[in-house]
Amino acid sequence: MTAVTVADWPMMLCAVVGIIVTSKKRQDLRVQLQKRARRRAEKKVEYLEDDKNWKEVSNVTELCRSSSRRVK
Repeated sequence: MTAVTVADWPMMLCAVVGIIVTSKKRQDLRVQLQKRARRRAEKKVEYLEDDKNWKEVSNVTELCRSSSRRVK
């Protein structure tokens, strides 16, 4: 094993900074992916709620139509 000299410090510093930057980029990517997944889940919930509301309105409309047929 060789001793670390002053000349090796810039290379070691670059390696450490590179590792830090890489981990920061990974963390940023992870946050970005989590945000994207949350937005997709929220849109899916909105879609399901809209679909459920539409079905309820459709059922009420059909009920009104069927009850008006019986009255006549």
